[in-house]
Amino acid sequence: MKSFLCIAGAPWCVANTAASSFLCSRASVGSDSKHLFSAPLPCRRNAQVPMGSWHDAGQLDAADKRLSKPIFQLSLPAAIEVCISVPGAFMAFPHAFLGPIPLAIAKLVALTTSTGVHALLDVMIVCFWAAGLLFFYGGLVGWLDFKKALVLVIFAFPALTSAVLASCALPSHVELACLRSLTCALLTVVLLIPAKAACNRVRPAVALGLVDQVSKRRSALMVPYIKSMCAAGQSRESMPSADAGIMAANAMVLCQVWTLASMSWIPKVVGGCLLISCCFGRMYFWAHHLLDVLVGAGAGACVAVCTIPFGFGTRRWHVFVSYIAFLIALIAMQKRTKVFNDGSRVSKGS
Repeated sequence: MKSFLCIAGAPWCVANTAASSFLCSRASVGSDSKHLFSAPLPCRRNAQVPMGSWHDAGQLDAADKRLSKPIFQLSLPAAIEVCISVPGAFMAFPHAFLGPIPLAIAKLVALTTSTGVHALLDVMIVCFWAAGLLFFYGGLVGWLDFKKALVLVIFAFPALTSAVLASCALPSHVELACLRSLTCALLTVVLLIPAKAACNRVRPAVALGLVDQVSKRRSALMVPYIKSMCAAGQSRESMPSADAGIMAANAMVLCQVWTLASMSWIPKVVGGCLLISCCFGRMYFWAHHLLDVLVGAGAGACVAVCTIPFGFGTRRWHVFVSYIAFLIALIAMQKRTKVFNDGSRVSKGS
């Protein structure tokens, strides 16, 4: 337990330092924050704003919105948006990181060894991905209750993943890949939920007044997803990006456990491409600004790196401890954002 506290504390310092220097200023992204996007930067310099950290955060917020503007203004075909949403939304959601992704990473490791193909593992990976995609996208199109499906996934997938590992009797290094992925993803969420509460930054869709334009500028499939992020307390969950953090943690794990003797660059390229596409998707769907995804990704990578010296994430009980911390963090998030409440109204402003 002592090592767990050290693991959780080390990356927290990194994210908290960045977050504190950036957005302790809740008021600076208030009702006039949408004007930061369109007003010339010199006008903000001449504005009457408090000096010190408030002034610095306001300038950084304006610069961040300007750097994010090209991606915010993009409008891609619906088919491309669906492709972007897989790494940009689904793969860092509990539907994916609590089962499909850890098992997929384990399979990649198994393919590069002489362990052969495990039929049960293959079947379970297909079932997990099919179920995850059905719950996620089926909820968006209204085939099922998205929030109820999410609760089911949060409780069922970790238990099923553990059952798969026990049933398949995988070699230790293959099982370790799955455990590392799941542990690092859980710890990243534990780390970033309090960071989000501390920053309290408004999502781009709300801060820039884009909520009413969602139906015109984004595909119909993603409209419910974007609007749900703007409902109640979720509208102030922009900084840092947990999705980018989870993807970065998994990218680091992928590079650590997936070793190819003659092509060692492949894991790095695959992990890097997934991370970049995730960050792009988070910004394209107006969920996060550029700085949000950079800080989130840095925190996630830090979690993956900091767990190595302690050997944390190599045993099943490590996953269990991380999962309990994950549930506690979710309860705290629910108290603040009401994410699992029914009938949440979309926020039109802040």
